[in-house]
Amino acid sequence: MVEAIRPQDPRRSPIVVLAAAANWAGQAQVAFPASEPHVICINALDGSGQGGWLNPEPTSAKRIATLGVAIESRWDGETVWLNGTSFATPIAAGIAANVLEFAKQKMPGMNEWEWRNLSSFRGMSDVLNLMSSKALGGRFSFLAPWRLAEKGLRTDEDIARHFQDVLSMGYSGYVAFSTRNTTVYVTEG
Repeated sequence: MVEAIRPQDPRRSPIVVLAAAANWAGQAQVAFPASEPHVICINALDGSGQGGWLNPEPTSAKRIATLGVAIESRWDGETVWLNGTSFATPIAAGIAANVLEFAKQKMPGMNEWEWRNLSSFRGMSDVLNLMSSKALGGRFSFLAPWRLAEKGLRTDEDIARHFQDVLSMGYSGYVAFSTRNTTVYVTEG
């Protein structure tokens, strides 16, 4: 996993890794691999940012949550409502994939450093947090891309500009640069 999130080959971009927090209702810590430092931990809330009763207690770096409570599903021909961080994680992964595709389509001027930053734990975490609002008394960052409009981001250009700001100014918590055959990673925070 370390090679995926921090590749030794400077020609390879890091891989963004997301993992389910766990469904232990505050009874235990975040589960492996979501507990790892450079893995984006995903918690579960309902569509309005409520219902976080099943999540483990979040740490400062493990607060991202999205839809994962009251997911309508089918089981044996019946409609059932399921809950879990394992339901929220593929939703968050789909959002992250859409962020990467949006950057390819709408941000053609991104330089290599900005792309590597977006493709990293820190950069993707920063962009996902931009698309989030506080939930459950500030315990979670509710990933709700539809709320970008509430932040005044109504056009592709507005969104691209704010993503660019996150990736290139003031949020450089994750930096990768090459020295001969070695890639050096510096993390802040």
